Amino acid sequence: MSRIAIVIGVNKPRAPAPLQGAVNDAKAFAGWIAKQGFEVKAFTDEKEPVTFVGIFTEVERIVTAATYSQVVIYFAGHGLQNGGSEVWLLSGAPNNASEAISVEASVMAARESGLTSVVFISDACRSIPSGMQSSRVDGGSIFPNLPLRRPTRPEIDRLFATLPSLVAVEAANADDKARRGGIFTREFMKGYFEPPSAFVDKVPENGQLIEVVTNRKLRDLVRDLIEDAASDEMPKAGQTPEFILESVQAYVGRVERAPKGLIVEPDLDLPGLESLSRLEKGLSTRFENFELRRDRGSRPRLPRERKPERERTSPPSVAALARQAIEVATQGQGARAAAALAREKQHGVGISDAIVRYSGQAPVDHFETQTGFAVNGASVVMANSLQFPAELLGNQLVRLQPVRIDAASASVLIEFEDGKGTVLPGLRGYIGHIFVDDGVVTNVNYVPSANSTRWNEYQTVREDVEALRAAVAAAAGLGVFRIAPQEAQSFADKVRKLKVFDPTLGLYAAYAYASAGLEADVESVLQYMRADLKAELFDVAMLARRGVGPREAGPDPAKDLPILPFCPMLRQGWSLLAVRDAQLPQAAREARNWLLPALWTTFAPQGVQLLRNAMERGEFQ
Repeated sequence: MSRIAIVIGVNKPRAPAPLQGAVNDAKAFAGWIAKQGFEVKAFTDEKEPVTFVGIFTEVERIVTAATYSQVVIYFAGHGLQNGGSEVWLLSGAPNNASEAISVEASVMAARESGLTSVVFISDACRSIPSGMQSSRVDGGSIFPNLPLRRPTRPEIDRLFATLPSLVAVEAANADDKARRGGIFTREFMKGYFEPPSAFVDKVPENGQLIEVVTNRKLRDLVRDLIEDAASDEMPKAGQTPEFILESVQAYVGRVERAPKGLIVEPDLDLPGLESLSRLEKGLSTRFENFELRRDRGSRPRLPRERKPERERTSPPSVAALARQAIEVATQGQGARAAAALAREKQHGVGISDAIVRYSGQAPVDHFETQTGFAVNGASVVMANSLQFPAELLGNQLVRLQPVRIDAASASVLIEFEDGKGTVLPGLRGYIGHIFVDDGVVTNVNYVPSANSTRWNEYQTVREDVEALRAAVAAAAGLGVFRIAPQEAQSFADKVRKLKVFDPTLGLYAAYAYASAGLEADVESVLQYMRADLKAELFDVAMLARRGVGPREAGPDPAKDLPILPFCPMLRQGWSLLAVRDAQLPQAAREARNWLLPALWTTFAPQGVQLLRNAMERGEFQ
């Protein structure tokens, strides 16, 4: 079976400012990957706009043909991270919110493609949206939304130029017009040229062994190359790539070797890898795109000498630090130990501060009704629920009245003093602890009420629960909470006894499992919630099965549990609604236009008003 690459380069979306080198990066990558044996289909805005429908149509053709074993999706252009989901802006974005690609939704749909390997390569920023216009851009899946599960489940690798919330550098200096390519694309391609032997594997292809660099080994190699490039050209940039890998042996490129006796370096800065004038005659046409030059002696040398090997002392990535903090938390060492471990390392201050804050005590540990919310960082001016009448106690506490004996939980709309607000499930027997920063919800914990039946048992594991949920929330807030397939069972074992004491642990786990393609683990989370909460969290239900819609109560309370709240709890869930065929009430669909950039669903005042009016009309049942 053959391999194909979809190569996308967008210099000029409608906003923000145009880029200088995205199209050239795409042309260079297209030329390079064609030499690796890939069929190439390129989409750039050099002559005409790049459209979502054009890319989707090509990907649909590939999936329908069923003749390709691997698809590489490469993008160079403007990107952003919207509520934990990666979004690539096409030519019509952000004015047209549909002209964008959601990487997470595409990953989820790609799992039904029947392919063996899918690789997403992104030379784009992962910045947080700064305004309402960009925050409305969720993007869509470029893979078709197929109704049936395929017997072949592809391994999906995601290769990002930079860490979540950070930028990917296009030029050495802001005024460097001569630089026509991004550092990540340039160093990615260089990674296959004369790599150290430790990074090389031999695999069979067409009856012979070829040398390749697997994606797994490329991760460390490219990170070192970018570190060197950054230190040479932009020491303050701090760009570090992130690879999220499911494969062990999948690869994109073959090893490039110089002719024996010559030391050459590929010139990967020019658009399209166009041929350079060669100073050496008799060179194999395989190397027509490399430049050679001689010094005063007769030995050919590199145009720019390679640095000697040096001891690598790169600090762990934010994702690695988050994993370490979570590991400490699961070992019973407490939140302070997890925070201290992160703080000792470079890049760890943000994780450490978040763990300390999220492990703090709520301003109240119980209500007479055993159910409600406590808010940290904002004042509450209104709370509304059709099933659980809400009462404000001061400006931080919301007491809920579960008057119906068969109602285990209910959707609650909470409005803050600035008019913004959120929608969460009020869970019987739990106090929800809401953290608000700069007007948006950054974290939510659920703690058993001190007068509930779970309280005594919770006391025996309280320190472990508080440490783990703080570490997981800190990682999720930074967009780096991941569970690799090989780690799934270990993580499940560690949190199995703790999830009942804070359902948000199960919520975060379900998203991580779904991102890694671990459907059975998502279903396991859903089943425990059904047993423990007598309800389903909408996000988990959506991830576990298609066609889900929220409901405050089932037609038959004995078997049809409520699915709550009436919209996704996490912002990233909104970008997955279409690919999961999820159904929302009309008012919730309209309120989507007023979502703010945040980890947890937070609405601008206009969205809160819209939802409040709908609740007063009794539209959520």
